[in-house]
Amino acid sequence: MDAHLWARVKMLRNTDHQRFEALLRGNIDALYRTALRLSRDPSAAESLVQDASLRAYRAFVTGTAPDNFRAWVFRILINLHIDHSRRPKQISGALEVDELPSSNHGPAQNFANARLGQDLSAAVDALTDELRLVVQLVLVEGMSYREASDRVLSR
Repeated sequence: MDAHLWARVKMLRNTDHQRFEALLRGNIDALYRTALRLSRDPSAAESLVQDASLRAYRAFVTGTAPDNFRAWVFRILINLHIDHSRRPKQISGALEVDELPSSNHGPAQNFANARLGQDLSAAVDALTDELRLVVQLVLVEGMSYREASDRVLSR
């Protein structure tokens, strides 16, 4: 390959890398929140996001990424979670409930807010994987009900 063509290929790869990085950066927090809600384990969530990012990057630089990057990378994450959940279970630490931020409402209100957070977390955790995923995608990630149902039903 001549030097000019090689320089062009290298430039295109850098451009793809920068585009991918910008797209992923805009979705990485949402991916982690979804992975954490699905796996209920921070280290497993990190692994899911890392694996999904790597798979997405490999496809992205070969030109196989669809127009809707967000939906596509979420689909990769969800499919990886399904694959991982089919493997034999390993014992993992329980996910602790995050406390709601305290306010200046006083101790009684702070206690009620903390209790509400625990109750909501327990209710969401009691849902089936599919329903928990819908709650995560619609209420936390801001997807429409149609987008969420497309993701869940296409599993």
